[in-house]
Amino acid sequence: MSISPDASKLSRYRLSIYAFAALLPCVVLWVLAPLWLAGVCSVLVVMSVLLLWRSENALPTILDEAPATTDHEALFESQLQNYQAALQEILPIWIQLQDLVADQVKENVEELVGRFDGIFHRLQSSIESSNQAVGGIQGDQGISKMIENADNQLGGIIDVLRNGITNRNTIVSDVSGLSEITEELKEMSAEVASIAEQTNLLALNAAIEAARAGDQGRGFAVVADEVRTLSTRSGEAGERISKRIEQVNKMLADTLSRTEQLSHEDDKKMANAQAIIESVIDQFNSVGSSSLEAAQNLKNMSEEISEDVKSVLTGLQFQDRVTQILGHTTDDIKKLNAVVAEHQQQGVNAQPINVEHWLKALSSTYTTLEQAGVHGEAEQGESESKDDGLTYF
Repeated sequence: MSISPDASKLSRYRLSIYAFAALLPCVVLWVLAPLWLAGVCSVLVVMSVLLLWRSENALPTILDEAPATTDHEALFESQLQNYQAALQEILPIWIQLQDLVADQVKENVEELVGRFDGIFHRLQSSIESSNQAVGGIQGDQGISKMIENADNQLGGIIDVLRNGITNRNTIVSDVSGLSEITEELKEMSAEVASIAEQTNLLALNAAIEAARAGDQGRGFAVVADEVRTLSTRSGEAGERISKRIEQVNKMLADTLSRTEQLSHEDDKKMANAQAIIESVIDQFNSVGSSSLEAAQNLKNMSEEISEDVKSVLTGLQFQDRVTQILGHTTDDIKKLNAVVAEHQQQGVNAQPINVEHWLKALSSTYTTLEQAGVHGEAEQGESESKDDGLTYF
């Protein structure tokens, strides 16, 4: 039994939509996750693109063995609508969780910067108070060696920061490339709409010819009417897909814009860090040996600084909360990707996603009040426990 060209193209387009549904969460995770996880997502993206390519080459053989039916097309439409509804409900939650993490990181980093700034100024005051009493050739040589080592080590830190910025720019470039893929999908949608329009005209002409043929053309008229119905449905599906692609394009553009903005901010922070490091090195060059009184002052100052450093290390425990939130969000993205892959294998036998149960399962993994607040289950507040000890990460 053979399959019409229109059914073949429509089914081929169905497989492209499945592949694109698997590609979308990979893209979101790719941009927002840490760099090591972005590498994993790169593999998933490549697999999704290969699936899109295979839809153009391997599908005709499958269609010869398993022709599509009207019921299958209706079920496919239902599954597609279910995927769309699920993504519309779930993706905003993921985005809010990512924004929550960004806000927490920003607040805690600003606090840490303020604390380190205070440490820096107290060190400067201590250095100035003891500068006149500093002397001794051996001391000068020791200080010079220390400054040289510090310069080399801080230079290595700057190189690491530069590499991080380079990797971020690479991700920005890759996201820009995704826009080209969506443009190709948009062209494919337009092609489907064009084919549907031409098929509709052909069916109309066939119906006219069947009418002229009278009773002998009655059977052919029924076939022409069915072809025209299928072409109309194909055109409507093409329009819906085109609109969805436009929405995806907008999401990619927004993500790219945010990533580029972060990249520019990283460049500024990099330049500022380098200037501060150079300033610290220059100031260390003016350090001399200290008197007994200056040494005592340094001891007292060191004790105060030690307490501040302990407080700073305690503040760094916010990283644990950030890691938990990102981990839960990442696991849910992986879960959705696995479900989509399973539905691809099951085809028309796949069960629809229960969005309500999905969101309940996601909320059950929360370990912070801020996460629960995203679903409106609790007011946002401090979920950190007070502890006199320190936890090093």
